[in-house]
Amino acid sequence: MRPVPRLLLLALLFAAAASWAAGCKTIQVTTETPLGKVMPGVAMESVVVSPDGRHVACEAARGEKRVVVADGVEIGEYDKIFEESLRFSPDSRHFLFAARRGDRRMVVIDGVEGKPYDALGVKDFIFSPDSRHVAYRAILGGKWFIVFDGKEGPKYDGIPDGLLVFSADPKRFAYVAHRGEHYCLVIDGVERGSYDQANQKGLKFSPDGLRWAAEMRRGGKELVVVDGVDGNRYEHVGHVFFSPRGGRYAYVAINGRKQAAVIDGVEGKWYDGVAEGQPVFSPDGLHYAYIASCEGKRLVVFDGAEGPPYDTIGKGTPCFSPDGSRMAYRAWRNNRITMVVDGEPGRWYETLNEGPPTFSPDGRRCVYGAQPEEETVVVLDGVEGRSWRAAGYFVFSPDSQRLAYQAWRNKETMLTVVDGVEGPDFDGIAGNVVFSPDSKRVAYAAERGGKHVLVLDGAEQKSAGGLNEPCDGVRNLAFSPDSRHVAYGAKVGEKHTYVVDGVRGALYDDFPRASAVAFDGPSRVRAVFVKDGRFVLVTVEFRLALG
Repeated sequence: MRPVPRLLLLALLFAAAASWAAGCKTIQVTTETPLGKVMPGVAMESVVVSPDGRHVACEAARGEKRVVVADGVEIGEYDKIFEESLRFSPDSRHFLFAARRGDRRMVVIDGVEGKPYDALGVKDFIFSPDSRHVAYRAILGGKWFIVFDGKEGPKYDGIPDGLLVFSADPKRFAYVAHRGEHYCLVIDGVERGSYDQANQKGLKFSPDGLRWAAEMRRGGKELVVVDGVDGNRYEHVGHVFFSPRGGRYAYVAINGRKQAAVIDGVEGKWYDGVAEGQPVFSPDGLHYAYIASCEGKRLVVFDGAEGPPYDTIGKGTPCFSPDGSRMAYRAWRNNRITMVVDGEPGRWYETLNEGPPTFSPDGRRCVYGAQPEEETVVVLDGVEGRSWRAAGYFVFSPDSQRLAYQAWRNKETMLTVVDGVEGPDFDGIAGNVVFSPDSKRVAYAAERGGKHVLVLDGAEQKSAGGLNEPCDGVRNLAFSPDSRHVAYGAKVGEKHTYVVDGVRGALYDDFPRASAVAFDGPSRVRAVFVKDGRFVLVTVEFRLALG
């Protein structure tokens, strides 16, 4: 007997598997995993949920004392738990908080108390991005130091608030400290330079972790230090901005009444002013832009070249497209406004929607709302569409081919327009439109008569709240990564639940603000609820079953 060719065998197996799958249906399998009791005296506003959604912690009262409860396990008993100190590591495997017992403060990591200190920098408890390290500020005997993985660093007279940073990679760590009146930068454990002062939150690594910058002061002047090299000194300097890929940097220098943008250490032209929060880099880091003031006018400087002067230029602009190839801003002249896209002004209007325009993910398309008179027209790729009483909240699909937005037909009626097609009229639209990852599906929540319904692929889903009834609120609307499923949290009366593919789950007593209905891959949904006095992790899995 001749053997079956390998390719033919694989084809037969694939056909058999496809035939079997066609005879199956997808079912939802729900599991509830207890995460511990909701202890008496719990402060629900203190509830934190781990990034993976599988752990929960909160603060609770025990008479005059305070405890922390993590996954149902009580940790310690303290006179005070420091506000907003409860936090999980990025990988969800570790948990810390800061507490006071008597006149001593300590950091508790994974239930283990650290050494007690006279004081802590309560705003600076930071995990490294890979969760392997933790650092915080402490004071003992009048001296400040960094505690890094439980080990005390060198002693200083002070370590300013907000100046502890890990690099994103996360191989590097830096902070600012001072002895007497002399400040130094401690980069990877090595003291660098001598300065008179440090600017608040003025220490940072570039996104790739290869470069660092700090805003310092020496001899009555301010300067920016980049990679250990002091820049020119000025009366003041603005915050340093790295390009998204980290290779470039920029800041504003100020002398008297003049300001100049400094790009990669090179001063630009001096102007009467440079807009706050600028210069801005394009996402690819190849371009930069900023708004400058000159003789009562405003202009945009793009890669060092001045654009035309206008009476003023709108906040939130200039902005770049996601691919960095295009740039736009709002500009006024003679009480009229236009959108300048790629250096070319469009039609002049009475007003434009607030903020920058919306670019598609591929940067090729651009949309904004404009008001030639009382109504709003949608301007897509420079072409005016139909007009509405108002329109906005523009969203492109991930593939950039589809556009959705919200529109007001009149004072009482709202609708969503998808691909130019009008959806049903509602009293309101709750949140933005959500496209599926493959761009083929679209969903949003809408309100009618005080109730919320889900609109999926243009059709109103009557079972949004379960049992063919609308719900009282929708939260965390999302598609699965494979675009096959849609889920959200729902409020039903005073109860809370989840809805997956139109199927409502059980009713729960509470849905902590820190929790969310979220997908873990294409076949699993999870969220944390409160049920019968317990935190529970609810998971919904999609499985194939014979039809």
